[in-house]
Amino acid sequence: MTALIERKTLEETLQGNEDKVVVRPDFRNMVNGQCLTFTCNVLGINAGNKYWLRENITPLKNGETSRKGDVVVYFKSEINADSLKGADHYGVCLGDGRVISKWGGWNVIEHPWDFSIFGDNVQYFRVDNNRLNSNLQKYGYSQEYRQRFKEMVFRRENS
Repeated sequence: MTALIERKTLEETLQGNEDKVVVRPDFRNMVNGQCLTFTCNVLGINAGNKYWLRENITPLKNGETSRKGDVVVYFKSEINADSLKGADHYGVCLGDGRVISKWGGWNVIEHPWDFSIFGDNVQYFRVDNNRLNSNLQKYGYSQEYRQRFKEMVFRRENS
């Protein structure tokens, strides 16, 4: 995978790559914060922090295939699946080699897993739904919020 090294404006970054990405303006007024917050919101966690995320995901092993709903983490340096230390970007797998993620202060974007300005090392994680549901219930997070957000994420603009 070749990462785009320079951080540019969204328009400059996407120029010439329009066939690879889909900007999702439907999230513009719904998502504040960065990629970690967006990824946590997809899981129904109304708090964007690594602790919450790490407690509810397990790294895929070699040979396991990613699927819709898996968490994708980009690292600029060595992958640290245990603590997520050094993680530079987070997203959610759409199940077809594509990822949806919030690019900093820019928009939410659908992109191929290997099109990123955030790092060359990628690790997929499977969400442990039983543990997540238990944690969400324990701390009073809304299942309805999680379902509504997931439906928006996985709705395809072209379909």
